[in-house]
Amino acid sequence: MIDQEPDSDRYTPGGASVTITDVAAAAGVSIRTVSRVLNGSPKVGKETRREIQAHIDRLGFRPNSRARGLAAGRSFLIGVVQDDPNAHVIGVFQRGIVETCSQQGYELVVHPSGYDDPDVIRNVQDFAQRSRVDGIILLPPLSELEGLAIALRDLQLPAVAMASVRVPAHPVMLVSDERGAAAALADHLVGLGHRRIGIVTGPKRFRSAAERLVGFREALGRHGIALPDDHVREGDYGFASGVEAGRHLLALP
Repeated sequence: MIDQEPDSDRYTPGGASVTITDVAAAAGVSIRTVSRVLNGSPKVGKETRREIQAHIDRLGFRPNSRARGLAAGRSFLIGVVQDDPNAHVIGVFQRGIVETCSQQGYELVVHPSGYDDPDVIRNVQDFAQRSRVDGIILLPPLSELEGLAIALRDLQLPAVAMASVRVPAHPVMLVSDERGAAAALADHLVGLGHRRIGIVTGPKRFRSAAERLVGFREALGRHGIALPDDHVREGDYGFASGVEAGRHLLALP
């Protein structure tokens, strides 16, 4: 006997309609078992999962995300909240997130929000409630806002933050060692025999930029090298500002 579940999962290639019932019949299993495979449930054995997936691929079946979400009680959407969509590092993060989400059957919803916007917390809250995402990934510098972390916690929405400093309100974080990385750069330059050294930072209001500058300055200090203020130029993490700042430093007497 086939356990009945929503049969609204359909795919229509070239006018043909393939349903979850068709997949179950072809595989000789229940609709519930096919649904478990689609939802990544651990209750299906590896061999059965492999056979069902083969029938899914052969029939060209693609689940209806809305019906799938209703059956599983999830939206299968992950939100990514970011400040600057043009930053190179954001693009790197997104590629990794998209790849992982795709492997797990999730779709990515990107929401830009301004770090300097006085309503940034309300903006992200509204997005989370409106989009009904199952969880949120916060990218820097928005991930460094303590108030935003608290707001998402109050919504009881799972959130993961990537940042350069630890924010206590975030239960799960990926923290990069900005000080250590900048110090390693300074040590390398000194090791090459350089003494007159400058640095191009990111926006000073970003904690990542502040952490890097501290690490860079401290490392030079350990080698007995000072970092004068005019050897520090602020950029915006963009290519053009880096070129301009670099030209300024190279023109110093």
